[in-house]
Amino acid sequence: MILQLANYLTDFFLKKSFITIEDRESYAYSFEVIFSAIFSWGSIFLIAVLTKTFGTTFCYIISFCCFRGTAGGYHASTHLKCYLLSMITFLIFLLAQFLLPEQYITEVCCFLTCISSVILFLFSPVEHKNNPFTHQQKIRFRKQTIKLLCIFYVVLSLFLYRNFFNVAFAIAWGCFQATFSVLAAIYLRPINGGENV
Repeated sequence: MILQLANYLTDFFLKKSFITIEDRESYAYSFEVIFSAIFSWGSIFLIAVLTKTFGTTFCYIISFCCFRGTAGGYHASTHLKCYLLSMITFLIFLLAQFLLPEQYITEVCCFLTCISSVILFLFSPVEHKNNPFTHQQKIRFRKQTIKLLCIFYVVLSLFLYRNFFNVAFAIAWGCFQATFSVLAAIYLRPINGGENV
């Protein structure tokens, strides 16, 4: 559906002479990415509004995107798989948020942060085959990830100190999910230049 919509819009622009035939593939891919993001984030924020968790969902998304942007991670092979993975991990976050007793949130946040810190320090950044890093970029992304972790420790500590437990859990889970994506990318990395299954 997303691919069809992207192709339809690209062909419409092509017929109206807004773009050239040489630019068709680039525009089609760009529209595909935009529509996929709108569909995924729109679904997540709709669920957040319906479950009255918009604030914590926003914090979770910000935390995840910040670490994902510097540490890299797994990319699904299709938009449908990406959408399903995003929804499943978000629903797990919501379920954990609703079921986790408040008196255990500090310990859980510290546990998630310790695991995330070790993995990110050891393995990030992880590049994707469609977006390889230069050596300088890899060094820069690694430094950014470490700086981000330092900021994260301060922000998480402040939220826990001020008893904003749901927000603290949301940002800890966002960081942990980005970390899990790094591990998944390493585990599913192609062997001998082959393709991922």
